[in-house]
Amino acid sequence: MTARSGETGRHRPGRVSASVAIGTVLACALGSPVSVLAQAAPTSPNPAAASSAPGAGAIGSSATATPAAAPLPPSSTARSIYEQQKDKLLQVRVLVAGSESQASAGSAFVVRADGLLVTNYHVVSQLVHEPDRYHAEFVRTDGRKGRLLLLAIDVQHDLALVKVDSSPAATDWPVVNLAPDDSLRQGDKVFSLGNPLDLGFAISEGTFNGFPERSLYPHLLFTGAMNPGVSGGPALDDAGRVVGVNVAGYGRNAELTNFQVPVRHVRELLQRAAPRIAAGKAASNAELKADMRQQLMAHQQLMLDGLGSAQWPTQALGPYRVPVIPATLARCWGDVSNSDVKNYRLESSRCALESSRYITPSLHVGSVTTQHEVVTSLKLGAFRFAHLRSRSLGNEAMRVGSQNRERTATRCQESFVQQGTLPLRVIICARAYRKLEGLYDISTTVVTLDSDDHGLESALHLRGVDHARGLQESRRFVQAIARQAR
Repeated sequence: MTARSGETGRHRPGRVSASVAIGTVLACALGSPVSVLAQAAPTSPNPAAASSAPGAGAIGSSATATPAAAPLPPSSTARSIYEQQKDKLLQVRVLVAGSESQASAGSAFVVRADGLLVTNYHVVSQLVHEPDRYHAEFVRTDGRKGRLLLLAIDVQHDLALVKVDSSPAATDWPVVNLAPDDSLRQGDKVFSLGNPLDLGFAISEGTFNGFPERSLYPHLLFTGAMNPGVSGGPALDDAGRVVGVNVAGYGRNAELTNFQVPVRHVRELLQRAAPRIAAGKAASNAELKADMRQQLMAHQQLMLDGLGSAQWPTQALGPYRVPVIPATLARCWGDVSNSDVKNYRLESSRCALESSRYITPSLHVGSVTTQHEVVTSLKLGAFRFAHLRSRSLGNEAMRVGSQNRERTATRCQESFVQQGTLPLRVIICARAYRKLEGLYDISTTVVTLDSDDHGLESALHLRGVDHARGLQESRRFVQAIARQAR
């Protein structure tokens, strides 16, 4: 079929550098289904793609990133704030061990006098996944530099704590002040600091415009310029207090639309990581991986709980009612194609919960997508119409989900079920994440078998979910499909 792509135009510029007998699906090493209907990270030399924050485009730095619109000249307030805060601002560089060449870069700011810094997780993610290959250093606005230790991560909110590696411990680092939670009002001035495009430290003046709708994790909507490389830098109010952390841009088709993590999540991470902060030692790779798994499991629970505990909400599509993601969380699109040349009419609906969490430039976990297409024969006979529907289902990528470094091969199970008076063909496919134990991609495809001249094809894609909970949502999805009452 011809459903639209799963992205919405947002990007991650990146680092600079019923009781239906559906069956018990695959309890062993499962692979992840790819799209069933037709279906970015700090500065880095590699292309970064993603959806992380509501804006899905982390402002680390990437060679493929499209810089945001140029900021207006700084006001006297911006100049004053920069002068007062620049000694608390740093660049974070991730270097390839041995050659010491720069792999990526972002920004950070000081929150404790012993050199404890806050940045984005995506800026330092390479330290988690390939600790033997990479290490990190800081560069201050006066040019001084040194090594960094990674203490804690928060993949749900794209935050990380790093500490200056110094012995004896330094105690003279100037620190920022954190603003009270929810201290901003729409229209307040906000100042974004960082090192854009690895060109030098800078300040960008903009406006706080509330919180985006349809988001699991509310972010500050910053109407102002942010370019790759400022990820992890502070967002300050006009009193010079930190109100947020630069994290994401909306995409190349949006101007001056960017996002910042609210400061309350910095406080939460500082509290959660207090024992490691007190120890002053880098977290082990095992500890970081355990933290990541726990956070991703919490994310998938929050994501799936948002779908509701009762029946899925439904909407009309042709002669059917189809399940959709609640409008408070998802963006939905629809289309109608009525072509005499094709001899059939196609109505489609697609909803996406934009909740993916950045893990690596090529891996984003935790999202929900629904797709529905109703095809109606205009001039096709029963045989040609059946062939059209069979070809559509046969084109689905769920059948070819080959294994890779990150996921196992896809395995599928097919059932024919009777949903009231509506006969259905149900195919559930799954695959497991190799390095994120307990998480799966699960795709459910449903095809109605009730007519020779019209039919529904629906799909639910769950990325990064618990196996049992994913199957539960698949069942609820199937149970919500019905014919329109006549």
